[in-house]
Amino acid sequence: MFIFGDFNFRVNTFDIFEILRKETIEEELCNTSKDGIVESNTNSSDLVIDAKHFSVFNHEQRFKDDWRWLRAYDFESSHFETLTELDVQFHPSYPFDESDPHKFMRTRCPSWCDRVLFTHDSKSLISNESVAEYNLIGADVCMGDHKPVYLSFTLKSEESSNAESPSEPNYRFESGSSEPALTG
Repeated sequence: MFIFGDFNFRVNTFDIFEILRKETIEEELCNTSKDGIVESNTNSSDLVIDAKHFSVFNHEQRFKDDWRWLRAYDFESSHFETLTELDVQFHPSYPFDESDPHKFMRTRCPSWCDRVLFTHDSKSLISNESVAEYNLIGADVCMGDHKPVYLSFTLKSEESSNAESPSEPNYRFESGSSEPALTG
């Protein structure tokens, strides 16, 4: 079984806030002279988090370019013991600025809300002879505050265990679509 779509998964914002708060304090301490004067343009206003505001100094770099650190705080899908997913190798899918496809909105901590999950048994259907692709759709296109994701793979078939097997069907699951598409 494969399920896909916007699960509204969020990263652990509390722990992320603590990390960012400590980094901001350390930055201020490192940039303070013996006289107690802050010698930097950074200050506590570089970290703003409240009900509908999440803004961090160097926001795009921190969450879009250097996003891998954030994966340690993305664990909501682990609550589904019977489901798994391929390794996420793309930046968060939410919340994107609806007027610029390359910028996050400053409303919530960026997260991987959009996912393709499947049962452990279903993973055995994915052919080992091809590379499965799990990624975002529309990296350069404005399409709302979410970037849908897709999983494209080749299915194993009974013939795939034979040396001379016909080509296997290729399936693509997209989080913005209601049914899998058979490709090529």
